[in-house]
Amino acid sequence: MRKLLVLLSALGLAGALYAAGSFSGTWKLDTAKSKYESGPAPKETTITVQEGNGMTDVTVTGTDGSGKPVATHMTHPTTGGPVKFLEGGPTDGSIESVKQISANTRHLIVMQGAKEVATERITLSADGTTMRIVVKGMLPDGKPFTDVEVFEKQ
Repeated sequence: MRKLLVLLSALGLAGALYAAGSFSGTWKLDTAKSKYESGPAPKETTITVQEGNGMTDVTVTGTDGSGKPVATHMTHPTTGGPVKFLEGGPTDGSIESVKQISANTRHLIVMQGAKEVATERITLSADGTTMRIVVKGMLPDGKPFTDVEVFEKQ
């Protein structure tokens, strides 16, 4: 389950980048400004986004809190919809979907079967240089958690 939480966190960070051109580019996690209740903070995370032909291509790389490498590659319709994992997707059968709320806000839902297991609210700053992601979910012991992740555009 811990591996799922780490993966959800990494994917959630990428989930923000699916819809608007303003999210495109390379983003780096600012661990000093981020807060993790779900476990140790990642040592580093970089998200690269490319958009074109109605699709968004997202690559997430980095190192999790225990020092293990993270590598995920996914695509998503630019206007929102289901996530298609090309590499490093969830192995627990969960399904992810992104919804565009506004030009600077996205909402990601993670489902296992018919049950919602995590949500993410992704907000881009007015100047387009900072992305804030609030991840809410449940730890394996049933305790709820809220993680706040802050990324800076490179």
